[in-house]
Amino acid sequence: MIEIDGGQHFEHEHLKRDARRDARRDAFLASRGYRVLRFNNHDVMTNRQGVLETIAAAIEHAPSLTLPRKRGREQTESAEP
Repeated sequence: MIEIDGGQHFEHEHLKRDARRDARRDAFLASRGYRVLRFNNHDVMTNRQGVLETIAAAIEHAPSLTLPRKRGREQTESAEP
C-alpha cells in the first residue's frame, strides 16, 4: 500500500496525533499481510525518481504469490495423453 501524506501531516499540532494514527493503521495492515510505503507530497513533487525507485525496490523484494491452479485445468491436463 502506498500512502502520500499532505502538508497538514507535518504541522506541529498534527504531528503526534497523526504519527500515532499512522502507527496503528500500519500495525493493522501489517497484521493482514500488507506493507505500507509512506511518502510526503514534497518528496513526490520534488524527488519523483527517488520515490519511484523506492517503490520499485519494495516490489522487487516483495514475496511472490503463488496463485492456485484452476480445478478445471487440472482435470483437463490429467485427461490428456
